[in-house]
Amino acid sequence: MLSGVSALLFSDTIKYTNVKIADKGERLHFYLPDSSSVILNAGATLKYNQKFSNPRSVFLNGEAFFEVTKDKNNPFIVHTAEVDVEVVGTSFGVLASAEKQTISLETGKVNVLLKRTKDRVNLLPEEQLIWNVSSNEVIKRNFKPQKFLAWKENTLLLDNLPFSEAIHKINEFYGVHFSIDEDRLKTQRITGAFKDQSLEDFIASLEFITNVKVIKHTAKTFSIQASDEN
Repeated sequence: MLSGVSALLFSDTIKYTNVKIADKGERLHFYLPDSSSVILNAGATLKYNQKFSNPRSVFLNGEAFFEVTKDKNNPFIVHTAEVDVEVVGTSFGVLASAEKQTISLETGKVNVLLKRTKDRVNLLPEEQLIWNVSSNEVIKRNFKPQKFLAWKENTLLLDNLPFSEAIHKINEFYGVHFSIDEDRLKTQRITGAFKDQSLEDFIASLEFITNVKVIKHTAKTFSIQASDEN
């Protein structure tokens, strides 16, 4: 537990010199000074130092996927406001939001420190930790990386979701605002994997597979209506 407290104190006092920000609708891929790969999801921010000390330390707000360069003598720690994720060399995703903290391990092994409770949880490949910040509920479960981490491949994955839920993922992915004009459409379900599609191509696909009409109001504002054929 002493090491966990030390990590917490370190993350609260370190001063970061570099900042990367992914714009709305953007997936930003870059490399850290140790050659570790990072993909930031839309709206996420990562802070780090150009010269990594021991341990290698970054601070994340939002969602990111990391492929960490292995260095047994220099651990890699992802700090968020609520958790610390410590690794040596592995690939994993972290979602740090005000509502929940989610760590999704693809390969390797990670150790997660919950700052509020000082509890530690180890994850193995294809295990996921979800911590509800408000209720303090912790869930550890198996997951499918191709489903939860599809965004890092620039793929919007909608898995049998009602429009009322899918609309939030669509808005975040493309950095725009879609709204639904008719209540009966909100329960209509949508399934599809939209990889490397521009907004225009996505709209065409959406209209084709769901039989709806997308109305453009501004460059970033759209509404979804039932097609005349419905």
